Amino acid sequence: MMKNFILIIALAVVLTSCFDDPGTDVLFDETFVELDAAGNSVQSQTKTYLRSNDGSTFPIGTDILLGSRALSNAVNVNFTVDPTSTAVEGLHYTLNSSSVTIAAGEFSAPVDITVLPDNIEAGEQLRLILKLTSADVDINPALDSAGIIMQISCPPNIPEGGTWSGETQLGVFGVTGTNTNITITPVAGSSTVYDISDVTARYYDNFNGSPMVDNPGRIENVCDAITLSATPISGFGTSVSTDGGSGAPAGTWDPTTEVFSIPWYDPGNDFAEVTEITRN
Repeated sequence: MMKNFILIIALAVVLTSCFDDPGTDVLFDETFVELDAAGNSVQSQTKTYLRSNDGSTFPIGTDILLGSRALSNAVNVNFTVDPTSTAVEGLHYTLNSSSVTIAAGEFSAPVDITVLPDNIEAGEQLRLILKLTSADVDINPALDSAGIIMQISCPPNIPEGGTWSGETQLGVFGVTGTNTNITITPVAGSSTVYDISDVTARYYDNFNGSPMVDNPGRIENVCDAITLSATPISGFGTSVSTDGGSGAPAGTWDPTTEVFSIPWYDPGNDFAEVTEITRN
């Protein structure tokens, strides 16, 4: 009987210690709000929106988060846009409301801002800085402000297959280049990068007296703005590329006429030309 009594006491001690173990306590018993976009080391997120030039708009795509157990009541949160933001209200975005409501039982609510991608230029990165100002609960001071970096992408619209004719315009040396059998091929895994079989339309054949040689290169089309990567020129020990600082800014692609205009600069010989390429 004594052994049984001791065993019962031992079990009672074990069970009591389990219920008193700090490891079984509720570890998270705070209630606060914070910005989803601030949840990383650089306090910002980069968002890319499709520009289709047809008036399409998008929600900004970031949330205000509730750090809490599920609540039986809604939580109202107010925020503001920092005036140092480079994105302009009414041009790049519309602020539909400067407050959100996190519904009862929910843990987030979207920021009510609409992005206007048709007014954002290719390559442009606009910063929109948000800051939480007040709420029905505490605001996490470490994550109460964040930047949204807004940029655009465009649908690919360069037709595949077939051949193109290129002509380098009459330039500083009074000569032109012509090639009627140029190919343009999309690079696998990218919707904006293309390989082009002859960048200068055999312009350099005017100078070395050798058989005609193509100079293949690579272009990138971002919303119909064309940039040319550095392209070695066979037999001349030089290269050509887009170089805005030397009179060769980004080129253009016109999907209506199917014409490329590709300015390029040769730093080895210090001159700039423009090659136009038209679909055959």
